[in-house]
Amino acid sequence: MLARRIALIAVTAIWGSTFLIVKEAIAVVPPLWFIALRFGMATIIILPWAWRDKKPIAWKNAIFAGVWLFLAFSLQTMGLEFTGPDRAAFLTSLNILFIPMLTAIWYRKPVRRSIWWISGVVLLGLLLLLSPRSGVNRGDLMVLGTAIALAGQVLATEGLPQHSSLLRFTAVELGITAILSGIPAVFTRLPHFTLGATLGLLYTGAVASAVAMFIQTWAQTRLSAFETGLIFTLEPVFATLIGVTIGHRSLSMGGALGAFIMLSGLIWHEYTTTNQQKSQLD
Repeated sequence: MLARRIALIAVTAIWGSTFLIVKEAIAVVPPLWFIALRFGMATIIILPWAWRDKKPIAWKNAIFAGVWLFLAFSLQTMGLEFTGPDRAAFLTSLNILFIPMLTAIWYRKPVRRSIWWISGVVLLGLLLLLSPRSGVNRGDLMVLGTAIALAGQVLATEGLPQHSSLLRFTAVELGITAILSGIPAVFTRLPHFTLGATLGLLYTGAVASAVAMFIQTWAQTRLSAFETGLIFTLEPVFATLIGVTIGHRSLSMGGALGAFIMLSGLIWHEYTTTNQQKSQLD
């Protein structure tokens, strides 16, 4: 379990590094082309291993995950044309609120009160960390849709059977995202590649999609959807740390307090979950 949490935190760090990369890349490459090429590359990378895997695949989950993933990344990438990376990171992290909402709707079961409290604490930390300015533009609304879609993708990936193929699941999920974005992309202007856009495409396709999505699938065979979403809220924390490290921005006291509050929310969740598991065993 610890290894899966650490792996998922590493995935979150990778995703946190992509906001600025994608923002700069879509200045020269149309968003739908960027998504199609990114996930097409990721599919090609993982396909040889998935082809050799003879385990059964959870088709329904994989298809739903692919559709949700397409919606999430298309809305996020197009939204970045109109809003900033920090604001997009904040809005994307709101999936922590939508996961329990969708859980209650889809599975028709009550959500523990502690989960709502933890979600509120993490949201407070996000507000302090990123201090999003007032006012809403269409980019913000698109990225808010990303948060909802990511919650759906996390729920579709939750609890895959142990005997099912994680590689084939990931390949189908990535392939559906590439196809759904590629079809409308052909009706937009052709992409123009610069060195920066090409390197960004290679990084997001190979590392942030092929590797990261497989790790998420593997980690979620043991972790709950809410815990996964909770870890994903660290994405803007890593994005901020990267910005501070390379010297483009500074971290205020409020931002540092926000990061501390978010980490406290993670620890609180782990503590309450561990105690609940112990009481069930007793």
